[in-house]
Amino acid sequence: MAGDFLLKDVRAKDPEELDQLPENQRRYVDSTEVGNLRSKGFRIYTGKKQGLYIDATAEWLNTHAQKGHEPITDPKSPFVGLVPHPEHGENVYEYENGDQATRLAPPKGDDGKPLKRKKDKSGNDVIIAHNHTRNRGNKGIPPGAVDVHVALKGHLPIQAKWRHPKTGELGTSYSHVRAKELKDDHWNEYRENRPDIQKGIRALRRMNAEDLSENPTDACLALVGLLGIRHGGDERIHADGKPTGSGAMDLKVGDIKVTGDSMVISFRGKHDRPQRLVKRNRAVATAIQALTEGKESTDKIFDTNNRKNARRLKALTGNNEVKVKDLRTDYANYTAKESIASYFEGQFDKPFETEKEFKQFQEEIGLAVGTALGHKKKVKVKTRAGKIMYESDGETPKTEFVFHAKEAISSYIDPEIWEPFKPKQDIQKAHTPDWHEKTPMEERDIDEYAEARRRKGENRQWGIKEFGGQRKPLVKTWMQSLSEQGFMIPVIKQTTAHQMWFLNNGVDYVGTFGLNGEVFVEKALFKPTFNKPGISYNPSGRNRPKEDKKDVQNINFDELDDL
Repeated sequence: MAGDFLLKDVRAKDPEELDQLPENQRRYVDSTEVGNLRSKGFRIYTGKKQGLYIDATAEWLNTHAQKGHEPITDPKSPFVGLVPHPEHGENVYEYENGDQATRLAPPKGDDGKPLKRKKDKSGNDVIIAHNHTRNRGNKGIPPGAVDVHVALKGHLPIQAKWRHPKTGELGTSYSHVRAKELKDDHWNEYRENRPDIQKGIRALRRMNAEDLSENPTDACLALVGLLGIRHGGDERIHADGKPTGSGAMDLKVGDIKVTGDSMVISFRGKHDRPQRLVKRNRAVATAIQALTEGKESTDKIFDTNNRKNARRLKALTGNNEVKVKDLRTDYANYTAKESIASYFEGQFDKPFETEKEFKQFQEEIGLAVGTALGHKKKVKVKTRAGKIMYESDGETPKTEFVFHAKEAISSYIDPEIWEPFKPKQDIQKAHTPDWHEKTPMEERDIDEYAEARRRKGENRQWGIKEFGGQRKPLVKTWMQSLSEQGFMIPVIKQTTAHQMWFLNNGVDYVGTFGLNGEVFVEKALFKPTFNKPGISYNPSGRNRPKEDKKDVQNINFDELDDL
């Protein structure tokens, strides 16, 4: 059974799954393992440096399939069709001193620094217990996840599901094909509903401070639609063990400081990321100041909930398909267009010429949007020289949260925005069909492979290199070069490191050696000596002055004697 699904997987056409395997999904193997792995149905890949590797996910699933776990069949279960993996956890590695530990708790050397993990002959980490669950989907499973289930077949739309250990929140990893379908559906729906979304935003913008303070639901929606704050409403348990929200609806009085028409909003956002956003809007600021009067710092500002906000937005837009999170998406695209206009200062008139230039532009616009939305990631603090900085204990790396562009580009900015700026397709980077897209008649004949191997083996033996896919070696001998020019029976008279003097059919010639075995031939002219008259290749004896003989190369016998 395992072999059947693996053979099916290797014929899949999804390039992100097979043809462009990321480094963390590869397992490099020795040539001695190839035969055994092929017999099990694994496809062998060759890297840029000629290293052989297999799809480590497929290998893991193959091993897991042997354990006898059966897919969930209960249609009411969120894990229907998936196989449980109760052993999920951190991998156990072997380290340089022989200790066994996880990646998060490595043994330390005498200097107090973590030891490096041991490597095998192929350069892979030596894993004692492979507990971390792999899947073919678009998301990795967190090491601390519980209730983990995976799909054993690569074509299923859902490849894995799991729960957060504290909140019980369900995580899902979709197949790359399904993830793209969902993303396309989302943007098509957004474009279709955008006129109504902007209708709702205009309605919020027309409300004054008094209107907003009288209706906390409208004030909450204004924070999302006019200032881009995440809606929230999904209470979470953060690292300190305290339950808290992650958006506008969860804000407490102590989270906002109002000064005139300016607001400083500080709270713990999604994924426990600290947020500190400075926003300006006189109507919203005045309304929030009125809504916080007489309340404690731990009291919620807005007396509303998810259902009230959704119902109110539908009334403002007149569209039952519009979601509250669409307000934040529209704010992101408005910010992106403003940033693009500022980037070009109205001077843009053609696409970028290279992919590198386009990516730099996209990153800059994405960062502007990510900063406005509060997208942050945790990074290690480094010195100017690039060295990691540590806390006072000398062991824990210092970390900080910084704004980034990735989330804005992948989830918030409409892909159509980038189309006018993308470089035109380079003919050198055009799509080349692989074996998935070829019929048996289009595939290369096995005899051609054998002939190519034989020819390359001979060329390697003689030290001849081939370039540009030519069948004919570029390097040749000087005899071959003379023969190709019609000098079939040359009589070699004398040679130097750079030239040769030879006789062919009674005529003297001088040949100059080229870089790749070529010989450039000209008729010889002998310089006159003190005691002998000059002779020429012209038997008529009508010698021309030396300065007129520019098309004839001379050979100096005095120089030859010095050799």
